[in-house]
Formats: sequence, structure tokens, C-alpha cells
Amino acid sequence: MKQLIVIDMQKDFIDGALGNAGAKHAIPYVAEAIKNAERPVVFTRDTHFENYVETLEGKKLPVPHCIEGTPGHEIVPELLNATTTTPIIIDKITFGYTGWKEIFGLADDIDEFVIMGTVNPICPIANAILLRAAYPNKKITVDYAGCGFMADGNGDETFCRDATKYVLTMQQIDVINWENVMLDINTVKLSELPELKEAFNSDARNQKFSDLENQWNTNKNNELVDEDEIASYVDSNQSYWEDYFYGESYWVNPSYEDKDPSTIHSQLGCRYVGDENHYITIFYDKATNEVVCWSMDID
Repeated sequence: MKQLIVIDMQKDFIDGALGNAGAKHAIPYVAEAIKNAERPVVFTRDTHFENYVETLEGKKLPVPHCIEGTPGHEIVPELLNATTTTPIIIDKITFGYTGWKEIFGLADDIDEFVIMGTVNPICPIANAILLRAAYPNKKITVDYAGCGFMADGNGDETFCRDATKYVLTMQQIDVINWENVMLDINTVKLSELPELKEAFNSDARNQKFSDLENQWNTNKNNELVDEDEIASYVDSNQSYWEDYFYGESYWVNPSYEDKDPSTIHSQLGCRYVGDENHYITIFYDKATNEVVCWSMDID
């Protein structure tokens, strides 16, 4: 059986003192994993006290957060409400928790530990490594789709994602969904959309791609807001992504591949670029602004 461990998904790490957009974005994914958990879910809570600024962490990171008894210390309710059995909640006073064997014992009935949470490369990675020390022969997996990551001054998570993956891999800890970068419809560039540029596989098409990219960068407000108009681009009755598009090429975000497109049709927004002869349509989740898929058609 799999044991899900959710690290520090607390209000202060979502939209509080040390809020993280990636962690906030991951909430629906983590909630779905919690609903389907095979065993009681374990939550950790980063826990500090009124003397935080006097501690070593407080001196190196002088941002009071997750103070016991404050709203920021609480686990986000969307995750607690997703539990189907009574969860185990662990308060830890530093990055990693050292008492995993007190919780799981020999873990004879656990085949795999699955870790999600925030923020890497701090607490999730610390606990993954401590679990590896406690259980050297158990499969341990960190699911990037359910994690938040630190970013540089430009909002780029690449370094932290890559560094975290490297360290985990060296500890013989599996990393899944590491290639899934959160693509925000409001900031994404066409060249950042996976597999899109490769779909323009000739010199003539490369020029078309450049033209479309220039149009996209100039005006990102090409919005299809009418449901009938969106339906003219996609068949909302299809339940398989490969039958969903009229375009000759498409890509689906791995986070959405297992979802029935006909059931999420109403939550999609759509932006497009091009004209009636060659165009790209980009569908996104209106609740999170995440790019869900793109479809391309070129005469």
C-alpha cells in the first residue's frame, strides 16, 4: 500500500507570510490524491513559537511564519476536507521530522511513501531524505505535481526544481511529474508550450510560428469567451483527448490527461492566435489560469 505524506501545506505557505503560487496551484491535485489515499494521510505542520526571531532559523530567515495558534499555522481546509479517514497530524519544529519510525514502525504494510507539499528544496526534500535513512529498502517518491518550489527574482523555478531532483535521485528517491512546469496563460510564451514549436516541422512552418509568436506577444487578450464559440473549436461530447480537437496537432498537460475532457469543458477558457488558415488555440483552467492543452491547425 502507498502512504501519502503531505508536507507543510499551511496557510502561511499558501498565501500568507511565505506564500507560494506553486503550492497554491497544487492544492486541487493534492486534494485528489488525499481523496484516493489507501491509508490515513499524514500531514506535517511547520511549527514555530513567539520567540521565532530569536532562533537560528529566525535569524537566517527573519519572517515569522506558522506560529502555533495563529491562522497561518493551520493546514489549508481544502486538504483536510478531502480526507476520508482521520488524518495523522505532526507538528515539527524544524525542516525535517526525525520521528518517522514512531509513526510507521517497521512499515511492513507500506510498499511506497509518496511525498507532496511545500516548499522545495527545503521541507519536502528534508523529509524524503530522513525517510530514506529510516527505511533504506522502501520505495520513496516525491510527486512534483503536488509540490511548491522556490523561484528566483524572475519567478523562474528551474534551478530549484532541477537541484531538488538531482539530490533526491542521488538518495535513490524517485521523482515523478518533474517535467510538469506550471504554465500560466497570463505569462506563458508560445515557445514555452511543450511540443508546440516542434509541430512546425518545416522552414515554411517555422516562419508561420515566428509570425504567430509575434502576434501572441503583442496581444495576449485574444479571448474566446462565448461557450458556443469555444464549442466550435472542440467537441465537448468527446471523452478522450485524442478525439477532442479539430486541429492536426495537440498537447495535453499531464496533470489533466486522466480527466474526462467532457466533464471539465465548462471550466475551460480559451485564447487563440492566428487566422482561419493557420491558428493555435490554447485552453486553460479558468480557476487556476493553468494551461490545460493546445491545439494547432495549419493549411
